[in-house]
Amino acid sequence: MATAAAVLGRGSHAASANERAVLRGVGTAAGCLLAAALLTGHPRGAVAGLILGLLTFLTDLYVARNYALAMLFITPMALVLADVASPPLAVLPLVAARLAETLIGCAAAVVAGQLVTGRWAVRQRLRAVAATLTTTATVVESWNTARPDSPGDVPAGALAAVERAQARLTLVSERTTAERRGVRLAAQRLDPIVHEAHQLAVTVLRQVRSAAPPTADAAQIASAIRSLASELIDLADPAGSSADPDSLSVRLAGLARAVHVLD
Repeated sequence: MATAAAVLGRGSHAASANERAVLRGVGTAAGCLLAAALLTGHPRGAVAGLILGLLTFLTDLYVARNYALAMLFITPMALVLADVASPPLAVLPLVAARLAETLIGCAAAVVAGQLVTGRWAVRQRLRAVAATLTTTATVVESWNTARPDSPGDVPAGALAAVERAQARLTLVSERTTAERRGVRLAAQRLDPIVHEAHQLAVTVLRQVRSAAPPTADAAQIASAIRSLASELIDLADPAGSSADPDSLSVRLAGLARAVHVLD
């Protein structure tokens, strides 16, 4: 399953898993042919060292550019190392075992990429938005209780928490848009909520960092943001709320405008 883990190393979404599985499979198959040719004479000593050095150089040259070409050189390098580290091995079984292991791992990775459902993607997006709103509400509350002579005196940890939540929201959004069509369409319905949550967080951070003084409405805004976050968490629960995502995005937009007015 090491192959499956490598294929899924950049995420389990279908587009990435399928592409990397094909590249790894094609590259390994070609690499097995190259390995069979190199292992025919069971190289040892300086010859083996020269071969391994050349394969290492080519791997480093292409690993960041083309995954399939990198596997073309990684595969014979691994097989030559296995042959050098033991008495001469039968070439065909060694190469066949490597190819079979890779194909099984690639198939497992492709299957794993197809297991993502639209409901799961929507749930992940809603939770990421809720986390962004919760951390944003914390910042607004700290902003509201800051000393009058130091309105920008909000804990750095609270600001960093918002940025981390935003980064995760962006990552979740990017990953879900790379899923197969049915999952992608289900997740895209939440695009307005994602956009408005991001805008709200950006607006709050900008206001706080500019040391703008809060008004009496800040406490109500923080409470409204937390309420929306709670509704989104309920919406993410299959047995929870049946609120309309479109209406929630409209409310988020209103809160972003309200925070902007506090400038």
